Formats: sequence, C-alpha cells, structure tokens
Amino acid sequence: MELAQGQEPCVVVRRASGPVRVAAVRRHGGWVFAWGRGRDHWGPALDGETPHRIRAAAW
Repeated sequence: MELAQGQEPCVVVRRASGPVRVAAVRRHGGWVFAWGRGRDHWGPALDGETPHRIRAAAW
C-alpha cells in the first residue's frame, strides 16, 4: 500500500520493469480499479475479470 502525500492511495505491484500502481477511483457513477492511462488500464471494481487484467499487466 502506498500513501503518498497529494496522491490517491494505491496498491503497488512490484515487477522488474517497474511498479504497477492500482488505485480505486470513482468513474461513471461507480468504482473502478485503475492501473495506468487509457481505456485498457481500468475496469469495474466488481467485475471478476478486472483482477486478471491487472495481473496480466504486472507480468
């Protein structure tokens, strides 16, 4: 867990090529997990596929 001052709290997944930071944010009236920029780097927090997408990004 990373609690940097002035930034959203996030979970940091360490990897050789650099960390992946995953934050829970409100988007489109609901909660999503965001781990980068762009359409391919966020998913609904309650979607069972989103954790698999985060894991794939961390590999």
